[in-house]
Amino acid sequence: MSRFFIFTVISLFCFTEYQQTLHAELLHFSGTVLDQNNQAIPGAEVTLYNLSGIKTFTDQNGAFDISGTTGIIADHKSQAYPSPAIILNGNSIRIDIQPTGDAHLTVFSIDGKKIIDQSAFHTVNGTTTFQVPLAKVPSGVSLLVLDFNGNRYTYKCAITGNRISACNTSSVSHRSTVSFLVSSTSEFSDILIVSAAGYQTVRRAVTAATEDNINIKLMQSGVGFITPTIPVYSDKGGTGDVTTYGSPADPENSQGGACNYGSTKIKYYAAINVSQFPGDKKGQWQDGRICGQCAKVRVRTAAGEERVTVVRIVDKCPDDNCGIDLGGAPAAVIMQSQAGRYEGEWEWVDCDGNDGVSDGPPSLCIKTGSNQWWSLIQTRNGPGSVLEMRVRKTGTTEWQSLKWAIEAENFLKLPEELLQDSGEWDIEVRWSTGSTSALTITGNKLSVEDAVYELKK
Repeated sequence: MSRFFIFTVISLFCFTEYQQTLHAELLHFSGTVLDQNNQAIPGAEVTLYNLSGIKTFTDQNGAFDISGTTGIIADHKSQAYPSPAIILNGNSIRIDIQPTGDAHLTVFSIDGKKIIDQSAFHTVNGTTTFQVPLAKVPSGVSLLVLDFNGNRYTYKCAITGNRISACNTSSVSHRSTVSFLVSSTSEFSDILIVSAAGYQTVRRAVTAATEDNINIKLMQSGVGFITPTIPVYSDKGGTGDVTTYGSPADPENSQGGACNYGSTKIKYYAAINVSQFPGDKKGQWQDGRICGQCAKVRVRTAAGEERVTVVRIVDKCPDDNCGIDLGGAPAAVIMQSQAGRYEGEWEWVDCDGNDGVSDGPPSLCIKTGSNQWWSLIQTRNGPGSVLEMRVRKTGTTEWQSLKWAIEAENFLKLPEELLQDSGEWDIEVRWSTGSTSALTITGNKLSVEDAVYELKK
């Protein structure tokens, strides 16, 4: 069988309006960074949380201008402009431009990842040529974005293996060389992080791909009542606002909270963030899965003093900008006589060996109202939060993982066959610390409301 390639030349002059579902856009943010006295802060670092490679520094006037690219979803309205010819063959895509001029081609995958970023391949006899080898482009839909003499041309190409099955012009838009082609309806979100030596870091939400005249005020390190900022997370903890819902001058034991522990003798406790962006429910609370976890909280004063306390998570924050919200006793350690909003960080730690975070041994507690047909169970005073709780009939090998209850936060639901069984069952708890605890107990004892059973290591 002979082998041949089909060459196709497409030269389009079209589109008064086009509904675009995917586009890789330019980002642009500008503004000023000032101190509490409205004086410029030169040399402050400005970066993006999710796109940490995009960063800049403020100038002598405290001004910043930061730009980059990302893949986002957007809608475009396009005007009619002629498209440069695109030439397709079996193993490459070629775009010829006449007359010559400043031109740049960027190729993005369907998920917005930049694959190719190149200036012109070569210029011969007044024609500028871009050559895109298909071997460098993954199968699927890709976008070719050509910026040329103040206009932007977008080609949507479907590629299978090393061959093109289709390639069409998605949009043709006029743009000046200084403007950014970004829709106001872009589904973009990130966190602008602004920091400078000797000042508290501010984390501010940006929900459009361009925003100008952003004014950021940085307060001196260690000063209370800072501007609310957005928390950022890691597997080990987080960074953000440290606040208090207790009285540093008159600390009380935890009297309850969304973890549903009820009145306790726990002295060192805290509430954790529910959201990262206000209302997104993507914070560390996670419907109470974090309950029981301990955290080491740190702040630094203007004098460079580090203040540290360890708390157990017993509640969730009502504050949209919450990082971690301290009870009375830890607030007294961190804030002393000046309660307020501080910049700090928290790190997940083992509760064992830390004073004031427990009021008894690790235990299983049965929810009020439980019975032989329905029963919820939770842990208290463990070394951390619960990663998994599972049960099995004693003498068998098949474990059954318990599911988190939808009836109440920080409870797991027990199976009905266990609740009505007078035989013995094994219960195992796997903690966030990596350790486990266990208990062997008659099944129907777990249907007794308000019962408490001590776990063994």
